[in-house]
Amino acid sequence: MDKLIQVEILTPENIVYRGKVKSITLPGIMGSFQVLYNHAPLISLLEIGKIKIIDGNGNMLYFVVSDGFAEVRNNVVTVLVDSAEQFEKAQIDKVVKERKRKMMISGFVASDVKDRTYF
Repeated sequence: MDKLIQVEILTPENIVYRGKVKSITLPGIMGSFQVLYNHAPLISLLEIGKIKIIDGNGNMLYFVVSDGFAEVRNNVVTVLVDSAEQFEKAQIDKVVKERKRKMMISGFVASDVKDRTYF
């Protein structure tokens, strides 16, 4: 039997993804990190970036998410973000780059993880 974790990607409007997966890679504010079966419990801030999921069948799924949070506990990963959209692998890096550019234009400056300033 495969060792799978339950993943939910939630926005205020809907459930973007729910399923059993082999792994999930998340865009943490101090760098991306991967969660596998029996990962230690944690809560992490997320930044605009991509989520990569390898589902129970070995398929790769990609999502672009806004800032938010992720909780890992008892082989359940809950991702809470303002927005999340699924994209094809070929599009994902371009979309992430564009979203980050739009955030910078809108007045958000992140020079350092410890120093986040809003105008």
